[in-house]
Amino acid sequence: MAEESLPGKIGFVDYRNLLSFGPGMCGILVFFFACLVTALAQLSTSFTLANWTAQSFEEQQSTAYYPWMFAGSVALYILCSLLRAIVTFWMIGVSTTNLHNAVSKRVIRSIVLFFDSNPVGRIVTRFSKDVTVLDFVIPIYVVFIAQGMFRSLTVTATVGIINPWLFIAVAIAIALMVYILRKGVKPMQDAQRLDSMLRGPIHTTYSMVIQGLVTLRAFDKLAYFKQDFNNTLEKCANATFCFSLTNRWVGLRLDLVCVLITIATTGIAFLQKGVIQSELLILSL
Repeated sequence: MAEESLPGKIGFVDYRNLLSFGPGMCGILVFFFACLVTALAQLSTSFTLANWTAQSFEEQQSTAYYPWMFAGSVALYILCSLLRAIVTFWMIGVSTTNLHNAVSKRVIRSIVLFFDSNPVGRIVTRFSKDVTVLDFVIPIYVVFIAQGMFRSLTVTATVGIINPWLFIAVAIAIALMVYILRKGVKPMQDAQRLDSMLRGPIHTTYSMVIQGLVTLRAFDKLAYFKQDFNNTLEKCANATFCFSLTNRWVGLRLDLVCVLITIATTGIAFLQKGVIQSELLILSL
């Protein structure tokens, strides 16, 4: 039976279902709290540095208060970042381990029709590629995405409070980012679906050739299976290349939007010189 690709997208419910095998909603709340504390700790370094630069040169050189405060804020941010990473990896690690055990029990106790309908390559793909993504890829990306999101929220709120004109630039940037993501996420999802579908035949062909190697050599059929294997492997490589290409397409344009926000922030800060306190302008930059 050929594997089918169903339309759909991954949302908060899917991540909640994944974490239901581990800490559940309590773990999600702890994760968000850790991310918020880490973002505030990172923002505290900017506040400390802005207050330090606002002092006179003699006071900056004579007192040890601000250097120690800045060092303490940096140390606090590093500690919070480590704790956030530990919490994230622990949550996802426990959830994926329990999910793997549950799926293994279901597969082992499945009826014979399940194994007749699903080739061994498809089953191996679920336990190799998919589990690898859950164990190694998702935790790293969750840490980076949480860092970027909460950092963006805290910085946007701080800069907008200092200079409300920047909310216009932020609104335009958000609209551009949403447009770019809507254009790029769908092709990436389709490429990943195609990649998962094509990995199954690769594993199936490899397993079948290993088991029937003597027969294939006796009837001189290795060339046929080799060509079939190479064709499927090329299709899988094309899907992976399309995913990487779309990923870079989205990443480049998001970086350009961030550059535009930086230019807008710098320009507005120069225009507001003398209107807003210098330490607050430094903080916004």
